[in-house]
Amino acid sequence: AWLAGIAFRGWSTASLTFDYRNSSRDVSDYTGNIPYLASHVPGTVEPDEWENHPMLRKYFLTDRDRIEYRGRLDFFPNPELNVGFAAAKFEDDYGDGYFGLNKAEIETWTIDAGWYPQDHIALTGFYTQENYDASQTGRSFRNQGTSEDPENDWAADTRDKVTTYNLALTFSDMGADKGWSGVNFGIDFTFSDTNSAIKVTAVDFDTAPLPDLVTRMKTYSIWGSVDTGAHSSLRLSAERARLLTTDWGLDGVEPDLLANVLLLGESAANYDVWLISGSWSYRF
Repeated sequence: AWLAGIAFRGWSTASLTFDYRNSSRDVSDYTGNIPYLASHVPGTVEPDEWENHPMLRKYFLTDRDRIEYRGRLDFFPNPELNVGFAAAKFEDDYGDGYFGLNKAEIETWTIDAGWYPQDHIALTGFYTQENYDASQTGRSFRNQGTSEDPENDWAADTRDKVTTYNLALTFSDMGADKGWSGVNFGIDFTFSDTNSAIKVTAVDFDTAPLPDLVTRMKTYSIWGSVDTGAHSSLRLSAERARLLTTDWGLDGVEPDLLANVLLLGESAANYDVWLISGSWSYRF
């Protein structure tokens, strides 16, 4: 692996950094049936027997070539304001000669900002966009003969898009001009939205479009803390979280949907909860 980077920090109101990393993982010997052999009494199975297809590779144990790009720009025109922009890209290549994950690509970018109109007031926020693309292949088989037939090959391409933003307002040392000490207060809001699309193709059998997987979460919080002594403080907070999820693999799947199989009848997670907490801390 090797890394190269450049940074510009000579400006009075801005800074810029960029990094490039290239790395390779070379696995000299991959023996995929070791877990299968280890789960049987020695001598009861042959050394070349297997459960998972011999051409299947686990992505975190096999060869991989990775390229990474990272960059960040910060702008701070005055002590009361700062704005930043960051972007990154990862490209992983696992090769096309085996089944499993073949390629993966991640792109992210973030805008963050902070405004500090007074010493004890801070308004901060960020917006992040993440895109995940992956390609994988496999082979459906029932016996030795079908495991060697390329007509049973299939491929899946997944695209995940994640959007997250946050806004927070914090008041520190409120009432310090009146002799109060250690009185803090804050509110926070976070929203996250994930949309996942999966496209499956096959050589010798028909495939149907799969519905998108959707997850949306909103979190609201309010908190306050006060120093109760030179070494202790009291904190109270209230937080609300709302989660909405749609998952075709769980929603509407009844326990008796499949023949000769009793399913759990689960549904995708959906909830609206409150959490109210209090704590007292002492610093030695």
